[in-house]
Amino acid sequence: MKQFLTTFLVIGMLFPAMTGFGRQQTDGLYLSLSDYLGHHLYGSGSIKLHTRKAYLSVQSDAATQHVSRDSVFAVALTAGKTFRLIGHDYYEILNRNAQLLLYKRKVMSSGKAFPADTFRYYFSAGDGPVHELTSWNLKQAFPERASWADKLDTNFHQESDLIAYDSYHHMYKLEWLLQ
Repeated sequence: MKQFLTTFLVIGMLFPAMTGFGRQQTDGLYLSLSDYLGHHLYGSGSIKLHTRKAYLSVQSDAATQHVSRDSVFAVALTAGKTFRLIGHDYYEILNRNAQLLLYKRKVMSSGKAFPADTFRYYFSAGDGPVHELTSWNLKQAFPERASWADKLDTNFHQESDLIAYDSYHHMYKLEWLLQ
């Protein structure tokens, strides 16, 4: 019984940290890409992000409202991070660019040791579908830009270079090349 209780307590403490969600203090919800780009938030206060339900509960001082998960573009946490919701998946948004949004998602590790945090990177062309951040996927996302493929091949020699930040222009290099 003692081992079960210890296991239950450890899982109970780790699960909220692993998912990063649950009852979080938020700045509010973004219902669309244009809301996100214009900093127009819906609701504020405590938002319960249900992992298996089709809605989010927005709890304010006066009442609780249920907002359909499909109608929410992103959730802004008071910690300064913003996460895009797609189905039951959460992607941390790294930039504010109408043409190209970049995301990162923590890769859950297995095993007994806790290695350093590893992330996978993704992108979307505007509010379109999210794809893994690879040069091939980027070329496919913008086929109308003839010089885009050449710029990618010239400036990025490895897939890991695609997430490089340009500190001079204060934006990701991909955003700069897309201008």
